[in-house]
Amino acid sequence: MSIVVRRFWRCFLILSVVPIVARPTFAQINWSVTHPCQIDVNKYTFTALGGCGNWFTAAARKTQYPIALQFIFLRSNDGGMTWTEQDAGLPKSNQANHDKFSILKQIDSLNAIAGSDAGLILRTMDGGNSWQKQTAGDSVYPIEDIDFSDALNGILIKGGWLTQIWITSDGGTHWMPAPFQELNCAQCHTSGPGHYKVFGYASGPLYTTDDNWVTVDSAFVSGPLVYHNRILAYCDFGKTDLMFAYGTYTSSLGDYGLVARTSDNGKTWSDTTVSFFDNILYMTDPDRDTIVATGSTVSHVLISFDHGMTWNNDTSIATAGADTVPLYGLDFPAGIFLTAADRVVAAFNDDPLVGKGSLVVGTFAQASVRNNSVKNGSLVYPNPTSGILHIEGFTKAVRIRDALGRIYSLTAIGNTFNVSSLSAGIYFITDGISEASFVKQ
Repeated sequence: MSIVVRRFWRCFLILSVVPIVARPTFAQINWSVTHPCQIDVNKYTFTALGGCGNWFTAAARKTQYPIALQFIFLRSNDGGMTWTEQDAGLPKSNQANHDKFSILKQIDSLNAIAGSDAGLILRTMDGGNSWQKQTAGDSVYPIEDIDFSDALNGILIKGGWLTQIWITSDGGTHWMPAPFQELNCAQCHTSGPGHYKVFGYASGPLYTTDDNWVTVDSAFVSGPLVYHNRILAYCDFGKTDLMFAYGTYTSSLGDYGLVARTSDNGKTWSDTTVSFFDNILYMTDPDRDTIVATGSTVSHVLISFDHGMTWNNDTSIATAGADTVPLYGLDFPAGIFLTAADRVVAAFNDDPLVGKGSLVVGTFAQASVRNNSVKNGSLVYPNPTSGILHIEGFTKAVRIRDALGRIYSLTAIGNTFNVSSLSAGIYFITDGISEASFVKQ
């Protein structure tokens, strides 16, 4: 098979570098621990978290007195409020085992898949009642990332620097090497059969194919920031052309957390450096208006209410585990998600090596920010939409614009627009007083 790689090197053009102004004057999120670090003689270290809607699965290393280690999963069906242990049938050990499950994808209510640092893949299709082992080539290489568009179609990356890209169309019963292979890839995404994205560690490139690898577009990372000082180790892909890459920016003044945002599939990017983080590790769904992010070794979370255009600092997480994790606070995250009801579900550890971690749930202190489709009383639905869009709460004539500020003239019938003619992407609708956003599929 001959693959055409279109290396545009059109670059991740950095439009701006904006330091975040920390505003921790009030608690934007109220946190509570829903699974403590220790129950009886059992201590828990959480290594990965996956979420979809109100369904969550957490991977944990369970330490039982005196020194017995076992990898287990925990399941929540109510948005992280309660958790039930699930035994995946893995053997116990009396020796420290660092081959943890660090990748976990909650596909839907029944399907989830986990990947370990030792190359082990476990899959459940019944809500975690049973787990089956899967194989993608040599099992000794670590699983770097996994993504599924539905219960059957998926992609994974394994192998560190010598990465291997694997795809499946039967839920992982059979994993096949992708026709396209590239070194040092870190993250992957699929929106359906034949549609894949792969992001290279540190600075890209971002590889995209929409014809099952017959052709592959590549966008190389560049810009005015010092090239070797930008380490974008992680990324989250939106359903359209929206995407966030994040990690660390190193300067003469120290290390800063770095968030890079694109809304046109990597053609142009804007950067935000975060002075009170030295690294950004996890971020919630980029398709939501409200996005929460967290980093390493610091008890903060970042909150954006405008699709990641601007960010706020929240330090309330520092006291969330005061009763259960008294030594350092919740400093080592293992995942963070938003539920269908806009609660924040997160896994944190005070020290991943000694078995002290907690699962926590956060609710926003201000009710006005909880509904991701509501701003100043305005409401748009369904969201996302492929055709009809209903609007409520606007007091004047409205107009629709995209992320680049371009205005689209659409005729309303009552309080209803037909947006089927718009290209897929994120749009904003405003009457000059109120504003709401919607995603056109």
